Amino acid sequence: MNQLIANHLLLLFLFSIVFITYVHAQESEEELIQKYITNSKPFTDKRDGKTYKTIKIGKQIWMAENLAFKSPKGYYAYDDNESIAIDNGYLYEWQVAINVCPEGWSLPNKNDFLMLLYTVSKISKKPSKELIVGGCSGFEAKQSGWRDELGYYSDLGENGNYWSSTKSISGRSWLLFVGKKGKKSYLDFAPYKIGVSVRCIKNK
Repeated sequence: MNQLIANHLLLLFLFSIVFITYVHAQESEEELIQKYITNSKPFTDKRDGKTYKTIKIGKQIWMAENLAFKSPKGYYAYDDNESIAIDNGYLYEWQVAINVCPEGWSLPNKNDFLMLLYTVSKISKKPSKELIVGGCSGFEAKQSGWRDELGYYSDLGENGNYWSSTKSISGRSWLLFVGKKGKKSYLDFAPYKIGVSVRCIKNK
């Protein structure tokens, strides 16, 4: 008898999963965007007066632009060219990045990025494509390249990298990689001393 009840409960659970999947499949992309993506008010950094677009994705509120705050040290314009930083923000060393976001905002942790990818995957089967500029998520990830430990710059227009606050193996931290044209995105880790972009997430 107990086995029969267990079998019925299992069937009910499986039916529920199929039903939820079916209902989700019936929602159009436009309906899903309205469900998960919400425009939010621009934010002005009181430290330098720079204003950033923001976007609510699921329950998270993100800056929709790369941070471009001139910290006392550990930040770089790509190729040491300030004009590139106007649209792409600065590249930061990790030890600077963990404290560079303005009051009320933080450097996202690894799980924040995983939740971002998960939420966008509810809207599109190609979430990476929706993260880049012009994608439906409004995150507007840019391929802003990176700076290595020796001061050489690479991959502007090819890929974007965004620090997380979560440490990985010794001397390294997790980051979000977003490839050219949104062909792929995944979590990777890199040495603290390289320079990559920063996106801040609003504190809950």
